[in-house]
Amino acid sequence: MPAPNRPVHEPPRRPPDWKNMPVLDGIAELKRHLHTAMLVELYTIPLYLFAAYSIIPGASEPTAFSAILGIVRQEMLHLGLAGNILRAIGGKPLIYGPGITPHYPVDLFYHQTVKMDLKSATKDHIGVFVAVEAPVEGPAEIVSASLGSEIGILSNYGSIAEFYEETRNGLNIVSNKYTVENPGKTIWDNSEAGNQFQASDGSWHSSDMLAIRDLKSADDSIELIIEQGEGAMLGSSSTANYGPSHWEIFKTIHEGPELDCYTVVKNPVTSDYEKSVPKVYKVMLASDAVYSYLLLTMEKLWQHEGTVEERNPIVQANMRDLMGQIMKPFAEFLVTLKVDETVHAAAPFNLYTFKKGSSACEQLKTLFKEAVQAYGKLGDLQKWIDALIDIEI
Repeated sequence: MPAPNRPVHEPPRRPPDWKNMPVLDGIAELKRHLHTAMLVELYTIPLYLFAAYSIIPGASEPTAFSAILGIVRQEMLHLGLAGNILRAIGGKPLIYGPGITPHYPVDLFYHQTVKMDLKSATKDHIGVFVAVEAPVEGPAEIVSASLGSEIGILSNYGSIAEFYEETRNGLNIVSNKYTVENPGKTIWDNSEAGNQFQASDGSWHSSDMLAIRDLKSADDSIELIIEQGEGAMLGSSSTANYGPSHWEIFKTIHEGPELDCYTVVKNPVTSDYEKSVPKVYKVMLASDAVYSYLLLTMEKLWQHEGTVEERNPIVQANMRDLMGQIMKPFAEFLVTLKVDETVHAAAPFNLYTFKKGSSACEQLKTLFKEAVQAYGKLGDLQKWIDALIDIEI
């Protein structure tokens, strides 16, 4: 069996000595940490979506499905905030492309290596989610069956929350140190605020999606990510109340009854189905293109040179509608199809690499047309596909 995949990006392996390193090295290390933070969020989104759509509608407690989708929405918020902070200190958020876009299975990033697979929402698999979101290291009895033999990439971090706390610590030290060494200057580039996701561009329904302009907004955003994901760290003085954490929600689902799920393909590779089930393959390929177009759109919006108001139609058509009106029906339809007598298909969440030199949007529309030719029911999504805005590759 092949070893789990690892991203090309090499995240930090140990907490840096923020106080003693040169300030420019500190900024470079912060960029590495924030890119890693984006990857952590990016990898959990397909992981949780895949499991959620494996749940048979009406056969299980519906709150489990809704709860997982609610977590995914918050992971999208966290991805946006981590990218915003990186953008605000002069970094370039990247989420689309080989070695960056998630590829499963993959080892999680801290020392109790948790193998992340795309698979049905069984009790054991929900236990992996508990381990992923655990505030410290996760209950050993839940994660033991899922541990790999290799050392995780974030080898000296006990949890995602601990990693974020260290990133916050670095931001405080490096930001203040830079200002002391460069009076009147700051590491925060306010001119980049138009290149960030924020509530006013329609990317989020509340002020939680902040454009990062200074240390306080960055600090507040990281606190929100930690509190929503893992809950307060042991010894934390936080008094914020963001509701049950992801860890608490998954723990509740894990302690409940087994969910009724489709037996779906595990870690599907779309190209594997081209010859065996060509009609299903066309739908899977179009689904990959839709997912990849979402990532491409987000990446380009961090490079957007126009006003916040000019972002709105792109955010609406290529993010909100694409996720809610296109990706969701694709995923729900795919699990009703079969790749053999006993195993159902699923949205693969594979990278689709759009060819340069031609419109990515038109490439997506061509793949969608082929999927509709295979299964006419997908034609109901045509108006949403037609509304997509072209994004330069």
